[in-house]
Amino acid sequence: MTTGRIRGPESACLSGGVVPAKVTVVDIGTLDRVREGEVDGVAPGRSTRQGPDARLRLPGPGTVSSRTPTFKDSTYALPPQRHPPCAALGGCHIRRGIKLIRFILHPLGIVGVYLVAVSLPLLAGPWGLGHALLTVFHLGIAGACLAKARSAEEPPPAASWIPLLALPFLYWEIVLLNQGITTGYRDPIVAGWERAVFGSPATELAGRLPSVWLSEALHFAYVTFYPIIYVPPAILFLRGRHREFVVSAAAISAVAAVCYAAFVYFPVQGPRYFGPPVGVPTGPMRSLALVILESGSSRGSAFPSSHLAFAACQAVLTLRFQPRLGIVVATLAAGLGIGAVYGGFHYGIDMVAGGLVGVGAGIAILKVSETWEPQAVGEAS
Repeated sequence: MTTGRIRGPESACLSGGVVPAKVTVVDIGTLDRVREGEVDGVAPGRSTRQGPDARLRLPGPGTVSSRTPTFKDSTYALPPQRHPPCAALGGCHIRRGIKLIRFILHPLGIVGVYLVAVSLPLLAGPWGLGHALLTVFHLGIAGACLAKARSAEEPPPAASWIPLLALPFLYWEIVLLNQGITTGYRDPIVAGWERAVFGSPATELAGRLPSVWLSEALHFAYVTFYPIIYVPPAILFLRGRHREFVVSAAAISAVAAVCYAAFVYFPVQGPRYFGPPVGVPTGPMRSLALVILESGSSRGSAFPSSHLAFAACQAVLTLRFQPRLGIVVATLAAGLGIGAVYGGFHYGIDMVAGGLVGVGAGIAILKVSETWEPQAVGEAS
């Protein structure tokens, strides 16, 4: 049997405005077949057992009907409490609510929404063959992602790899989008924020602490960016913890959607394009970081820092799902954030914004998944 809570006003959906304090369900699919005002013949708010430990147990899939059921187990709702908003509406539509939550937790749905958001301005032109192909490609992929997210009751674990594997392409094409939608970069604005927050440019950090060992350690943390994104989800997937893997993929997709949309509509180059920081020590790790940036960076993608956003989000997720690995990821994320400023790759304000995006997305997706999923997300599937 699978147990879970339905919290807050949503619980009124089970009984047309009557709120059972706690519900025990056999299968989340049952909730999709609940209708307003009646659950398998049990009238709203009625109970044959009442008390502080009383519960309502719903039958498994395929058993909801208008006939009065025979419950072999003692199962029933707590004394009802009226919830005025839901009662005034005559009951909530739980099916739509469950579908919406599943859509929010579907990585392909998040990617589809992002692609629509950055594609609509392309419709204004200027039209040419390349522009037309880019627009059609975006809208076509967006439609496919949204259709898949709407049709699937739960994201298939293997399909959730698609957004993760698409991240490098979505990042690479940013330079094609941000200068097609807008012109120029917003570095003067962000530099002003930098001075207001830090008093002086945070990129002066290397000149203040010109240590080779410190530089190499921080640049090493910076180049762990891709392992931080892909290794923790891969471990969950290979261990068969598919629910947690899908939640992780959804959180990473949400981070990408927020950061990449900002890069398209508010492009910022970052200090790297204005020369290296004065006094920054050189070494193998810094050289490796520069090679990676020169070969794979997308101009205009500095604010907020997607590097720190992804790393901070993964720190939140791994501390929840894989605590020992989470300590390692959180440590590397902190080093990555400092290293990006020390190496002159980002403004300090980029890292502040990226950290807020990453932590916020991770906590939000975890909260939604743990509130609505039938099992505690932290349990192995």
